[in-house]
Amino acid sequence: MDKPKILIVDDESATRTIVRVALGDDKFTFREAENGAAALAALREEKPDLMVCDYEMPEMDGFELIRTLRADADLRELRVVMLTAFDSYSDAMTGIEAGADDYVVKPFDPDDLQRRVQLQLEREDRDASVEFPRADTLY
Repeated sequence: MDKPKILIVDDESATRTIVRVALGDDKFTFREAENGAAALAALREEKPDLMVCDYEMPEMDGFELIRTLRADADLRELRVVMLTAFDSYSDAMTGIEAGADDYVVKPFDPDDLQRRVQLQLEREDRDASVEFPRADTLY
């Protein structure tokens, strides 16, 4: 069975490494991008199962990246865990309103990040297995 693919988007290579190590190199296949524009290019090349994305980045920040994903028919269903140093409730709500599926404050506990990523992947599997009725059969 293939390992889940995760795209890590952060302008700091050290943070990308920390995320990769926290999640476990043996459990996932990783790709990395240093900003939102590079992430979009990587996403269009190969769609991962989940994206871990920093909020503050040059060129295109995490919120703008997520809004762009949610407006794209091919990428809107991608699960996104946002990383940020901002820890206020309003910052968390801004991330969720932009379309993030979860929000993790840096510095993060590796076990917490690992569990949140796993929960999002499980939701993806569960959602993919749900069969919705066709619209023409509802009435």
